[in-house]
Amino acid sequence: MANILIVEDSKTQEILLRTALEKAGHITFAANCGISGIDLAREKVPDLIITDIRMPDMNGYEVSWAIKNDFTLKHIPIILLSGLSETKDIITGLESLADSYVIKPFEETELLTNINFLLENPSNQAAAGAPLTVVIDGDTHPIHSHRRQILSFLLSTYDTVIHRNKKLLEVQSKLRIANEALTRKTQLLEESESRFRTLVETAPDIIYRIDDEGIILFINQSVRNLGYEPETLIGKHFSCLIAPHQIDQISRKKVISGLSNTGNLTQPKLFDERRMGSRRTSGLEILFKVNGSEQTVSGVVEPLEGEYLNMEVSCAGMYQLDNDKDKFIGTVGVIRDITDRKLAEENLNRAKLQADKANSAKSEFLSKMSHELRTPLNAILGFSQLLSTDENEPLLEEQSDSVKQIYQAGQHLLDLINEILDLSAIEAGKLQLAPVVCTPNDFLLECISMIEVLVEKNGINFTFIEAEDNDAARIYVDLKRMKQVTLNLLSNAIKYNKEQGSVTVNVEYMKNKHLRISVVDTGKGMSPEFLSEVFDPFSRAIQTHTIEGAGIGLAITKQLIESMGGRINVVSELGKGSSFHVDLPLVRDES
Repeated sequence: MANILIVEDSKTQEILLRTALEKAGHITFAANCGISGIDLAREKVPDLIITDIRMPDMNGYEVSWAIKNDFTLKHIPIILLSGLSETKDIITGLESLADSYVIKPFEETELLTNINFLLENPSNQAAAGAPLTVVIDGDTHPIHSHRRQILSFLLSTYDTVIHRNKKLLEVQSKLRIANEALTRKTQLLEESESRFRTLVETAPDIIYRIDDEGIILFINQSVRNLGYEPETLIGKHFSCLIAPHQIDQISRKKVISGLSNTGNLTQPKLFDERRMGSRRTSGLEILFKVNGSEQTVSGVVEPLEGEYLNMEVSCAGMYQLDNDKDKFIGTVGVIRDITDRKLAEENLNRAKLQADKANSAKSEFLSKMSHELRTPLNAILGFSQLLSTDENEPLLEEQSDSVKQIYQAGQHLLDLINEILDLSAIEAGKLQLAPVVCTPNDFLLECISMIEVLVEKNGINFTFIEAEDNDAARIYVDLKRMKQVTLNLLSNAIKYNKEQGSVTVNVEYMKNKHLRISVVDTGKGMSPEFLSEVFDPFSRAIQTHTIEGAGIGLAITKQLIESMGGRINVVSELGKGSSFHVDLPLVRDES
């Protein structure tokens, strides 16, 4: 442990020295200039002095010379600390009788090694009588230091040089390794860039990049499909490609200023987009100008038809870090030709319009035909009833059976006509509803009583499960249409059931504030393939002539339920039965 005086005008350098020395167990005190340093040395008489060379009032050489020529202080070892590293600096250090020399920024180990050497090898020799003369660059330097002091100074300087050279070699080695790694990464980057450029250039879509002013910086070869050469577009504003009447609609400056003036908060779609992520422009449809009258595709020249082509643009802003802030540098985007898609959409719309017209004509035809059939059919039904009830001229048994078959067939045909009329009215949007607030029992009980004969005839086990407070539940439906829906579901459950099968009607409240009416049977069930079309018109689960029906009932049922704000779904398994669920919204209690 030694007392060490630090003469340093830089407070930062003083703190660094104090920290290194005190960590090694030395005691330090400091002066901030040469004069006060000499005074403090005379007062404290330290074991060693470290002085900076460049100081304002008295430099380190002068401080060293003054101390070494002071009889009471000349035995104290002095280390010069400076960033100077020329030969003259070393000679000047010797002239000032300093003992050692350390280059700034100092290495802690190097400094401590110098200090330990000087403390362990003190120099008490007097200065040489005749000075040693050294000539450097034509200048003569008299050196008064004794030989041991000169040797010590030169060795410490040499040791510093060796140490710094070793560090330099280590840094040079690391730099060489880093440079090799950088070269490899640069090569990989160039290869990746080459692959990416090839990908971009061969992409079928037009890929572009513009700067923050809308000037085209890059555009790939696909722009030739519009009749342009990529090189001719570089440096031009993107508006040269756009139909004139659309430029103001997709240019950022024009659109943004228009939004601020109108107060419109709608997110605009822009060709020179600044936004990124989910807010970027996508699906922007623009008319692009066609250049010339032909294009080259795979080496084949083809004519370009029309002045403009429909294109779709998707793009986003590009940013780079500038002073810790993201700076907008331009836009990158993809342009896709949607001419074929537009043509397909037009053809599809045209076909849909024709289909709508054909469907409307079909509905009108069915409606008129049904009305025309009803008149003679009602006459047939009326006369068959008269024949069977004529007491004056009663029919023979064989005649009565024939009239009964006529009546049943006519009634079936009338039901079919009524279903066709309902379906036509629904498809034409002309169905008239008369909804009222009612309870489920207002139509369920009547429908159940109407199918009792059919239940007994087919030997069906019938169960009705009511919800708690069933009479308190309120729904807003057309009673006549709900009876039609219920009877259709019940008759299907009975007709398509097995012998001694069961039918269950269950009413329950759902968590989503709906009332569910379920009709569950143990019949033949339906295959998964048929379930997807069970609600389509004229679709039947079982193709048989023994069960009457045209496959319209469920289609009408679905349309009626949905027109009253409800929904219907079915769960079925082949061979095990089906469950039809009708969900209807409950009416809020306003009391």
